Amino acid sequence: MLGDFRVVMLENGTRVHLMPTDRFRTLTVRAYLQHRLEPGTHTEIALVTRLVGRGCRRWPTAQALARHLDSLYGTAAGSGVGKNGMVQLAYFHMEMPAEAYLPAGASVTGPALATLGQLMTAPLIHDDAFPQDVVAQEASYLARDIRGLINDRTRYSVLRCTEEMCRNGPQGLSELGRLEDLENQDPRKLYRRYRELLDHGPMDVFAVGPMPAGTGELLLTTFDFPRHPLPVEAGAVPPRPASGVRQVVEELDIGQARLCLGLRYGIPPGHPDHYALLMYDGILGGFPHSKLFMHIRELAGFSYDVWSFVYTALGFQYVVAGVSPDHHRQVIDIIEEQRRQLAQGEVSGHELESTRAALVGRARAVRDSPARMIGASYAGLLNGRIDSPEEQVAFLHEVKLDDVVRVAQSVELDTVYLLAPGGGGTSAPADPS
Repeated sequence: MLGDFRVVMLENGTRVHLMPTDRFRTLTVRAYLQHRLEPGTHTEIALVTRLVGRGCRRWPTAQALARHLDSLYGTAAGSGVGKNGMVQLAYFHMEMPAEAYLPAGASVTGPALATLGQLMTAPLIHDDAFPQDVVAQEASYLARDIRGLINDRTRYSVLRCTEEMCRNGPQGLSELGRLEDLENQDPRKLYRRYRELLDHGPMDVFAVGPMPAGTGELLLTTFDFPRHPLPVEAGAVPPRPASGVRQVVEELDIGQARLCLGLRYGIPPGHPDHYALLMYDGILGGFPHSKLFMHIRELAGFSYDVWSFVYTALGFQYVVAGVSPDHHRQVIDIIEEQRRQLAQGEVSGHELESTRAALVGRARAVRDSPARMIGASYAGLLNGRIDSPEEQVAFLHEVKLDDVVRVAQSVELDTVYLLAPGGGGTSAPADPS
């Protein structure tokens, strides 16, 4: 068992994680493949994942696949990419209705799983290459999504801040790839890249939902195809530069500025202080009762939204705020003052217990959604620590204020990134505080 899941290791090295439950009316299946996050190849991985997810030899077009899925009582399928530190993730998922809720005699699970298997193992190719016209079309869609990153100001600010924190490493690369890599993609090379990913990328398959007799065997059979996975090296995070805090201002034609502070903490994934770290982050900025929300929005009125979160895979914490350009210096001052107070143990009982209660509620809410259960379990697997919701609650109740203070004292500011109104590009200004 790993957390809530029973794990079966197939002979081909694939781990299948099973969570039978009748609490949901659908069976959700998601298969993850890992590849090292590297410049250039990361764009190819993003593109081939789209190519494979849109159709296969039996259903060669997106329209044909959609009609077939509709015939399976509205079964949904898709693909995408993500990342965890130095690892790029390609995933393929399928959500099918539980047969107990279908007309008598209706069979969906077997055909749906067979469809997922064919999408992954029998993609549409001609002469060991993806069709040129399909590559061009999906490359244009991927380019649109890459350009669209800037429309989500928060996500863009965090991405740019991470790029600045990892200037000597690939950790700041977007899982979607780079626009310049999409020019003149070779369909034959893309197919070779996909075969490399499918044959050698470590694979984990998760399934959550009703599993009547025989479902487990169907799942194991679907993913027991020949492959020889090789380990993916996570790599080291570039160290904090000796020159001190880096400050970057990027100007864009926007009305409100976006501020992102990137910080580093000295707690590796899976460390016993993990839950003290979550408590520290929650007290600082993770919730509406947190210090930053109360002091920056409620008391000073400098920001409509401000919050913090941790990225366990890299050991980074981010503080993000939408601010008026005239107030970003004051906001930085308040953030640093609240960090100083937290490191000195200036935490009220209300802040401590409200944060604990909020984190307990979050841990328990994971079981409300198959997607959350799968995402949390896989992230824990990649980061070296998988705890069930009950275990998480127990660990949270063990955290004392001294533990939170110890974590707070280990956190260092690395980068201040400001996405500001204007049109002057990017600069590294003097200390903005």
